[in-house]
Amino acid sequence: MRPPSHLNPSSAGPAPGRYRYVGRCWVLGVLLAVAMAAAAEPAAVPAKRRFRVGVPRDSAPLSYFDQRRGEVVGFTVELLRAAADLGGFEVELVPAWWNLNLPAFRDGRLDVLAQIAQYEGERYANRLSVVQASLQGILYTRPDAPRLQHSSDLRDRRIGVLRGTVAATHLREHPQWGIRVEHFTQLDDLLNAVAQGRCDGALFTSNISSKVEARAGLRKQFIEDIRYYFCFAFQPHDSAGLMLMNEALAELRQNGTYDRLFHQWVGPVEPRRLNWFELRPYVLGSLPVVVFLVILAFRQHVQRRLIAQRMAVARDLHDELGNRLNEMQLLTELAVLRPAAAGPDVLASVRARLIEASLSLNQLLWELRPESETWGSAVAGLERIARRYLEAAGIAGEFVNRVSPALAGKVAPLAIRRAVMMAQRELLRNAVNHGKPGRIDVTVEVSAERVEVIVTDSGPGVDAARALGEKRGLYHLQQRVAELDGRLVLERGEQGFTARAEFPPGR
Repeated sequence: MRPPSHLNPSSAGPAPGRYRYVGRCWVLGVLLAVAMAAAAEPAAVPAKRRFRVGVPRDSAPLSYFDQRRGEVVGFTVELLRAAADLGGFEVELVPAWWNLNLPAFRDGRLDVLAQIAQYEGERYANRLSVVQASLQGILYTRPDAPRLQHSSDLRDRRIGVLRGTVAATHLREHPQWGIRVEHFTQLDDLLNAVAQGRCDGALFTSNISSKVEARAGLRKQFIEDIRYYFCFAFQPHDSAGLMLMNEALAELRQNGTYDRLFHQWVGPVEPRRLNWFELRPYVLGSLPVVVFLVILAFRQHVQRRLIAQRMAVARDLHDELGNRLNEMQLLTELAVLRPAAAGPDVLASVRARLIEASLSLNQLLWELRPESETWGSAVAGLERIARRYLEAAGIAGEFVNRVSPALAGKVAPLAIRRAVMMAQRELLRNAVNHGKPGRIDVTVEVSAERVEVIVTDSGPGVDAARALGEKRGLYHLQQRVAELDGRLVLERGEQGFTARAEFPPGR
């Protein structure tokens, strides 16, 4: 007979050690599940820093309560919202009168006070932000009073201010200006004092001008060196909040948001320089028209220069080449009609006119060369023309090229280049026709001080006074040289005759 199973140690059922093992596995599984669930949950997002900011409700355009919209608006409001978006914090605006905001800030119910004058830094334990806004000083005077535009103009004058305003405190902080300050408690009393001559002017910040404008018939003028700077005041222990606000304000100045908001709200009451963001819509809209007008003006300028150049060439063709060809035609007709009278003199005259026509043609072709021609190539062209002319005239001579190396590669101005060519042509022609020389030397010198054309011949030359008085070639050359601030010098020496035309290099 077997004993009962509950007394049989070998009967079925878990052993005590197995119970302990299963319990441990269960506890480990629960802990692992809890750890996995904790890892799967997103990390808690830290709460944004929140500032309760006290803003004045009657300080337009910086901050004021808009009855129509039922909320506080203005430059300070928009600036705080932009700083909050950029700095990653929140602002709660608390619009109230100044006598309510100040006690709330002292009691710690406000984190920040807006629009605190910069000179009050010690009063707020120097916990002031960078400049939040700046306003110009405005003086109201009688229309017949002299204009006052600088603090030095206010010395020894009676200037009225409203008691407790920034303007009043600012004048108290600057006794060196020597202003006789008169304090008033009511705006109307202050304006009436100015209108009646009991005060020389009433000083305000520019934002109050909306309340004063068109009252009492006074004239508004800006005081150039009186400007008021405002900041945000933080609690003495809130260094982190002050740093957060300063970083956001600095970034708003850097990206242009500050300027845009300031000119949007404060600009209408203050004189200011126009900025790009104000002009951009008009500039971009009118840019195609401006570009078209510039292109049209440039084309007209080019056309006028081409027409002027063609007219100059046509005039030279008529005056120089045309006259020479007409003279040759008359001489040759004379030789045909009266052969007995045609002797060596007629043929010599035809030959001389032909040489001069060739010289004129070469000059015209030379003048049509590009305007960007350098002094080096220009004088080289003058040398070729002079040598051909002397060779055709059967006269010995030499050409001396004295172009400064520093100027050889510089562009020769068209006006001075044409004048130099005209001078060389006229002086060569004068030497050949009137000097009867055996030798002619030409020198062209280009330096930083002057440009010269010198023609020296071995003949007797001409009488300078008589030649200039005839108002022909040399006379016209003298006039052209004078137009370019140069001079024409005619000299008879022991070895011959020298004619020199001088020009300034910069024309």
